[in-house]
Amino acid sequence: MTTELIPINSNYDYAIKRAINVLQSGGLFVFPTDTVYGLGCVYNNENAVRRIYELKGREFNKPLAAYFSSVNMAEKYIEKQGNNFYDICRKYLPGALTIVVTKNEIVPDYVTSSTNTLGIRIPDSKFIIDLIENLGVPFVGTSANISNFPSAISAEQARGIFGNRIELILEDDQSISGLESTVMSIVGNQYQILRQGAVIIV
Repeated sequence: MTTELIPINSNYDYAIKRAINVLQSGGLFVFPTDTVYGLGCVYNNENAVRRIYELKGREFNKPLAAYFSSVNMAEKYIEKQGNNFYDICRKYLPGALTIVVTKNEIVPDYVTSSTNTLGIRIPDSKFIIDLIENLGVPFVGTSANISNFPSAISAEQARGIFGNRIELILEDDQSISGLESTVMSIVGNQYQILRQGAVIIV
């Protein structure tokens, strides 16, 4: 396999088209966010999800996050939420925040390590939002790294980590802040910070 690298800024439309092709065919891609580079696949392909874990050396009890283009899209994949959820979404999304909520039966257990919760990401990235809108379903992912090592903050770093073991790398180093997303849980309409990152919740 030879990994294709596409600079987004000079190949925007082609990058979206190629990423959709890779995802729909069960492939893996590295993508830029508003934090660090991620490694992802379409949400409902178990073989692709398992490849992510194997490539990273990631423990299977650590769930992946799901990437959505909007809160409205995310609502189709999660249980009905209370006011706290929508207040947080209005204040911080799109942005560098992962919100963990109760999922519904549409989301496969292999995405969430057989837990009943799902991490929602709506990054502050026009490209990622446009990609998901055109794809029509969420993709799932995690940081582009080997588990317990630093996350890639450039496309070249990602290439160095994964070599030619993935199908596609989308390059936009300018969008990367280098700080991981903040992770918070909203279950039972109560919230808890699970990881402090780029967003300070006040």
